[in-house]
Amino acid sequence: MSASQLYFHRSRFVDYTPPSITALAFSHPALPKTSPVPSSLRLAIGRSNGDIEIWRPLEKSWYHESTLKGGKGRSIEGLAWTQDTSSDGSQLRLFSIGYSSMVTEWDLQTGRPLKHVDCNGPRVYREGKEQGNTQQEQLGQNLVVGLEDGSVALLSTDGGPGSLEYKKTLRNSSKKARVLCLIWQNRSIVVAGMADSTIRIWDTRSGRLVTRMSTGRESKKRGMAREALIWAVKVLQNGDIVSGDSRGEVLFWDGKTYSLRQRIKAHEADVLTLEVNRSGDMVVSSGVDRRTVFFGMQKGGQQKGRWAEIAGRRFHSHDVRAMAAWEGNHMSIVVSGGIDMKPVVIPFEKYNSENYYPINAIPQKPIVTSVPESRLLMSWYDREIKIWAIDELDKVTNSAHQLDPENMGRKLISRLVLGNEENITCAHITAISRPRAGYVLAVATNGEIKLFHLRPPKANSYGYALRVSKVELPSTFHIQKGRINCDSDSMEEDSSVDSDKDDDDDDELDIVSDGARLLQFSPDGKWLLVITPASKAVLLPISTVERESETRTRINVFVKPEAFCLNRIPRILPHERISQESNQKHKTGAVLDYGHLGGYPHTISRVAFSSNSRILVVTDLSGHLDSYVLRNSAWEKNPTGRLLPKLEYPVAAMEFRPSSRRQMTGMDQEEDRLMIITAHQQDVFEFHVLKGKLTEWSRRNPPSHFLENFKIIREIGSGIVWEIEGRDSPSEKTIFDKERVWFWGPNWIWMFDLRQDLPDRALENSNKVALSSTNKRKRGKNASTDEKAGSVPYHINAGRYIAPKDGKQPKPTDNDGDIIMHDDNALDVLDDDDNARWGNFRRASLNTLPNLDGSTSADPLTTPSTDLAHGDKTRLQQSNNNRTTKPYWYITKYRPIMGLLPIGLWSSGNDNSVDEDNRRHTENQIKELVVVERPPWDIELPPRFFGRKERNEELTKGLW
Repeated sequence: MSASQLYFHRSRFVDYTPPSITALAFSHPALPKTSPVPSSLRLAIGRSNGDIEIWRPLEKSWYHESTLKGGKGRSIEGLAWTQDTSSDGSQLRLFSIGYSSMVTEWDLQTGRPLKHVDCNGPRVYREGKEQGNTQQEQLGQNLVVGLEDGSVALLSTDGGPGSLEYKKTLRNSSKKARVLCLIWQNRSIVVAGMADSTIRIWDTRSGRLVTRMSTGRESKKRGMAREALIWAVKVLQNGDIVSGDSRGEVLFWDGKTYSLRQRIKAHEADVLTLEVNRSGDMVVSSGVDRRTVFFGMQKGGQQKGRWAEIAGRRFHSHDVRAMAAWEGNHMSIVVSGGIDMKPVVIPFEKYNSENYYPINAIPQKPIVTSVPESRLLMSWYDREIKIWAIDELDKVTNSAHQLDPENMGRKLISRLVLGNEENITCAHITAISRPRAGYVLAVATNGEIKLFHLRPPKANSYGYALRVSKVELPSTFHIQKGRINCDSDSMEEDSSVDSDKDDDDDDELDIVSDGARLLQFSPDGKWLLVITPASKAVLLPISTVERESETRTRINVFVKPEAFCLNRIPRILPHERISQESNQKHKTGAVLDYGHLGGYPHTISRVAFSSNSRILVVTDLSGHLDSYVLRNSAWEKNPTGRLLPKLEYPVAAMEFRPSSRRQMTGMDQEEDRLMIITAHQQDVFEFHVLKGKLTEWSRRNPPSHFLENFKIIREIGSGIVWEIEGRDSPSEKTIFDKERVWFWGPNWIWMFDLRQDLPDRALENSNKVALSSTNKRKRGKNASTDEKAGSVPYHINAGRYIAPKDGKQPKPTDNDGDIIMHDDNALDVLDDDDNARWGNFRRASLNTLPNLDGSTSADPLTTPSTDLAHGDKTRLQQSNNNRTTKPYWYITKYRPIMGLLPIGLWSSGNDNSVDEDNRRHTENQIKELVVVERPPWDIELPPRFFGRKERNEELTKGLW
């Protein structure tokens, strides 16, 4: 069998614009260096579209766990975490505000608002939580909210989750001005930055205004004066106050006398945000001029106790609106964000010796999908869904002369905008297995689920837009229990704890108006998996009926009022286990309670169907795997599912291996191999789901055998694509000529050939040491690339990486020897080592291609042409020589990547619909992958500030 050809299409027409960052908040206050990093530490990122993202800092990366969806006209302008007292359960709670008088408490487990409280005043501008000790006190935490009329509202959080009550309002008797920022100086004193050049101090016990500190008005050249806006205030450990205003000044105030101690002009425009370290001797500021400035307190000499600007740098390309700092154990970081949409992790304590780490604004969980057999690509964001039809490859190649190259290669065939105000949580599309029957589209928000039937245009029509009709869903579903029962047996789980024990008591289920967290159709389109906001897995049967009339035949889609509710294995929540990580004893003997997140760690985050639609696996944020099988038209728990281990880190992506033709027809054993990549150091595992154990390939290739260049990738993987080619042998077995798996992340794509084993890195290192000691030669200019790369590893810690001492970075290893690039400029990957032991990387000319017989001839497909969007086409083809090739290949050219999706027929040798006569032809077909990119320079941003210092820097560089 001859190998197929693989093309990469670069797609940049998906016009997704990430919302800007408006608020940041860590769930815990800063901790001493001797304290461990709490397992419940989270970062909340508020966006301008009302979404709140929950991020978890892992050992060497940042993992986007979930998104609390907002809606139209909503913006998150303030975030605050609180921790309940031990008597109330010590749970961590998240609160937010926007441009209204409402304060919202969020339920992390369901992703929905838990409670709204009106502050009995005009619009809310800022929110702050009461400062508490690291050791949990028996006093509850209060929230303070600044209003538009200059007053401050006090809210109580006593009573546990859902308990949020208005207490009183601290009125301002003087001139009314907006409250722009708030901070607690201690448990009873509130500091507020106003819009009238003043900072006001309130005592919450008496409700009176203690004092007001004026920064003075800003004078203009014509004798006019304007008020300064106090955009940010912070409190140091000793009680002193730091403020930043619209004049670009950072002011330091005495926390006892409330008098000005020092004023530093560090910015050319407004200072919008401030942060301080735990010890109180460092301050960082940023704002409209994009400069992040570090201030340090002088500890000796005549200037002892005075503050000075010690460093400054631009980490963002636009205004910086928010910052959040956290310190503890080995972490000392500041996370900043603003209009340029991407959060940036900046080292705080070691700002001059560690590198910063920008996190991609593109979602880690893909918001694009495809229907390969129909060449459709779909995207969804906010309240909008777009579907494109991708042209055939020969049409793209032969249309380079088109007048509109920007729209070449695709057609927008459908655009849907939801009529409600809530943002889309998930969407999925599947093709109906009937000629010209169209597609079924499922869309979910936090408040409802909608189904649409997308029909192709009429045969006599000249248009290409899909016809959209709504599919009516039953108001309630009758639960089909079948064999779905909670299994009391488990390995480490407590069978006495069953979070879903009440499910069996309800015979009716209303999920249409309940919304969904995740949606996914089975590959055969007969089942719709719905993950409810409460992380319950529900399967709905999808049916199609063909109705004939005198003039036409019509296909109708309907959903039966029956549902299979899949109960999960009962498990103890993480905070219910007594561990050293959750409860640590301090040296004084006091217990430090870091709080917990309730049932949030058991939130379902990823799902996967097998290619025959008979196996289903779901996983949660804790790394648990639950599996189900379809037998006799009923879904039941996988009998060996309890043998699947709990992964140490959450799953970043998982995908079943495609089934061969013999497996689909039942002639061979059912394909149950599931590939998983975790959120920690790209750990890769493959499981036999029906056997509850690792596959032989995974046993021979543990995570420790994967290449260092793959393990040190900071960006977490987002998806998996399989490339399998098989054929029937005379011995009635399937022979696989190609077994490849493609992993991809925001700016990288890696391929691994599963027919080969990865080299043992420990054995390689020992061989290198032995070789170097035998040769007795020094490492100099002629040293090999592998030796140089091996001697300069990355050191990554807590989401950041430290530059090597010699300033050099490791060069990527050369690429897979059995891949040929047919574009001289298509792959920007170094290939320095021509004597690599695992094979060589070869580039072929644009005008010559190896034929199946080994000869070369001109190929019209290699004519320079545009891709789907801008004009770069990459073609991969397997070579036919017998030399040893490496078991991997990678590329870092594309960035940032929103999706890596198959397009066209990918079922050579595996599709039952392809008869044997045509199978030989389809075995040599061209396979295509669409790389959906969203470069930041293609995103339109509002005009930004361009200051004098920046102009001088550009002039100095000769670029102005």
